[in-house]
Amino acid sequence: MDERTLLKLSITCSIIGIVMLYFVSQSYGPEEMKIGDIEKEDIGKIVSIEGQVASKYYNGRHMFLEVYDDTGKINAVIFEKTIDKKQIDHTKITEGSHIRIDGRINLYKRKLEIIGNDIVTIT
Repeated sequence: MDERTLLKLSITCSIIGIVMLYFVSQSYGPEEMKIGDIEKEDIGKIVSIEGQVASKYYNGRHMFLEVYDDTGKINAVIFEKTIDKKQIDHTKITEGSHIRIDGRINLYKRKLEIIGNDIVTIT
């Protein structure tokens, strides 16, 4: 092959690779789940849930929530590091708030919970 053909081939492959990376990145993210569908097999999985805050406790560092939807309830914890990094205003999250939490499914004291990576209120 001559240099011109190699150049065209390498540019074509590069463009195809960039396009493929774009589409893969668009589909990457937390899996949206209903609370009642979360099972022990999901431990370690990154998920996104929406629900209402049934209860909230903030100890000055970490935020502990009980969240429910029409399928079930789950506990969620957002640690101080995440609160600081994401600049989460814990005062805006109250009992009855409609929220979305992205986080990792965890097992704590034989109960499933979500370790939150992000939390937003939905109006």
